[in-house]
Amino acid sequence: MKSIILTITGAFVAWLVIGFVTDDFESNTLVVFIIGLLVGYNIRKKGE
Repeated sequence: MKSIILTITGAFVAWLVIGFVTDDFESNTLVVFIIGLLVGYNIRKKGE
């Protein structure tokens, strides 16, 4: 669980940095990425 939280935090920080540099804070990409991470994590956890 710690790895998924660190991954989501890293994605959020990267989104902030890229948004600051490009001056375009589009949240759709971040939301889709985080949902994909959570779904993949749940599928992997059920397979174990």
